[in-house]
Amino acid sequence: MGRRYADLVHTLSSTSKAKSAPGWFCDFEELWGRKPPASLKHFIMANSAAGYPCLGQLETNVLQWDYGPPSCKGGDNAFASATKAGQRLLGGGALIALFTGTVPLGHDGSGDFYFGGVYPTQRKTPVLYWDHEESKASTRASTLDAFAYANLLTELARRNAVDGPEVEKSLRKVQTLLSGSPNRDLGSWHRALKSEEELWYQRCRWLISLLWDDDVYSLEEVLTQLFDRKLNRLSRDVWSQWVVRAPRHVPTALYMLFRSYLTNDEATLESLLKRCRSSRARLIRNAAASVAKLQQGSGRLGCIRDMDQRKEKLLKLGLPRLCRLTP
Repeated sequence: MGRRYADLVHTLSSTSKAKSAPGWFCDFEELWGRKPPASLKHFIMANSAAGYPCLGQLETNVLQWDYGPPSCKGGDNAFASATKAGQRLLGGGALIALFTGTVPLGHDGSGDFYFGGVYPTQRKTPVLYWDHEESKASTRASTLDAFAYANLLTELARRNAVDGPEVEKSLRKVQTLLSGSPNRDLGSWHRALKSEEELWYQRCRWLISLLWDDDVYSLEEVLTQLFDRKLNRLSRDVWSQWVVRAPRHVPTALYMLFRSYLTNDEATLESLLKRCRSSRARLIRNAAASVAKLQQGSGRLGCIRDMDQRKEKLLKLGLPRLCRLTP
């Protein structure tokens, strides 16, 4: 598949307008505290030079979202910048990316977004798909390469760039890889097996909505409709393990920092702040700084000016009880 994939990229690259890599990718290691997965790096850099042909019909202006100042070296808070961007843009895409450990790949022009995983499992970088109508995320492909290859074949077929039967045969082969069974409807690509990124979205959906501040859900609805009780019910052993992992994993750090802050778990929060302040990932260090200010009573986060009041209401609605650790 690799050689055929390269041939297809070359077919479109001569007719595509070249673009530069987005700002967040240039500062990836400083922001995330780790190098980008090999597949993600190859995908972004190769397709940047060729004008992103592998994204085919996907709109790629979402790639211009920036998690901080262009150089990412100044004193600005990259987490606060990303949060503010997520609050202003359709779908809160930057917030989804941070709480799921992904980076934005593009959108389909109708408000649905695609994200690539930052933390590969068994060297595989999954693709997460977010449906704006249902406000739900699902794992669209188990690997970034398979997703790009199938999408590119679709674009080539649309342009009549390759023989029809050849495209259909290749598409069916790739769709089997994506969904486990052939399917003519490209809009129904999915995998029954959920990725870690999808699970993080489901676990943090209530936090994403709370910080997104889109006025779609009231605080009561955030807890009754978006709070996944199963995924947010953690044992003491798991919690202890996550405290150690938090400085190395952005979704874990954000989830635990905000959960501890919103439930008034001051002892855990102080321990987390101390650990996260020394993280290699700027996003984690900056998130710790933002939560520390909230804990001091600032109430400000991005466009939100009343986080302290929201916290008090969530406490009255029983959030600490919902987040109680199990033996």
